[in-house]
Amino acid sequence: MLQFTEDYFQEEEREGFVVSSMMKRVWAAQLVVLEEIGRVCQKLKIPFWADWGTMLGAVRHHGFIPWDDDMDICMMRKDYMRFLQEAPGLLDHWYELKSVYNDPTYDIVKARIINGRHMNFESAFCKNSMVVLMLLELTFFLSIIFRWMKRN
Repeated sequence: MLQFTEDYFQEEEREGFVVSSMMKRVWAAQLVVLEEIGRVCQKLKIPFWADWGTMLGAVRHHGFIPWDDDMDICMMRKDYMRFLQEAPGLLDHWYELKSVYNDPTYDIVKARIINGRHMNFESAFCKNSMVVLMLLELTFFLSIIFRWMKRN
């Protein structure tokens, strides 16, 4: 499991933006969730990669974008569908995968892995324990990325 030194959680200023200690704790928790996703994907031999703001942060900021509070990953459609089917049985008991395919009351297109049994958006709960990691489907995004890469 990932270990963080206490100074990792110190408030700091990055590019004129104050990153609070709480935001650093959110980032740390997201990295722990990402480590679990990585473990499951390795077991299933499913490749995944950073996307959207997570990719931008890794390249431009060498880490998180200072004002970004989520993490985005991507995988090929067939791998994504397999992950949705097989990951729930492989995830550590602390985690739950939520998607339109396994929960008829879940109405968000993106799947999420949460580290709790219920999604609770009350501020007191979110400040203490809620971490959400979005999984993005790769359908038409790949062609957009390749076009952008050819131009640059």
